[in-house]
Amino acid sequence: MSVIHRFVVLIAVIGIFSSGCSRNDGFERLVLTGEVTHNGRPVPSGSIWFEPDASVGKYAPTGYAMIQNGKFQTALDSSPIQGVHTIRINGFSEQVDSSSQQAKHEEEKRELLFPEYETIVELRSDHRTLIFSIPGAP
Repeated sequence: MSVIHRFVVLIAVIGIFSSGCSRNDGFERLVLTGEVTHNGRPVPSGSIWFEPDASVGKYAPTGYAMIQNGKFQTALDSSPIQGVHTIRINGFSEQVDSSSQQAKHEEEKRELLFPEYETIVELRSDHRTLIFSIPGAP
């Protein structure tokens, strides 16, 4: 699945979950904020995924947030839980107005800033601000 296709699916999933999910799903979630830069500049738009490690539990939820102007904040119902997570970040060259009728076509035209970035982070309740600095091509 291409990164563009994943991004479009993410937008659809956000709409579905925000319209029908209960915030009380039994998990103690961590609302996170943070910044994402690439080559020292804020990433204009993108997505960040928090995929739990097996040590977190078999049924732990995956968290996600949208990146806008280099910043992100997870919503309570899309926040990860405490523990070790694989972080996956996709960044695009420009923002798209998601309320626009042509947003889907505009997304397909956007340029990826970097290949999907992946790192492993231990999320803790006493540290809820994350900063990711994605290096440029060597």
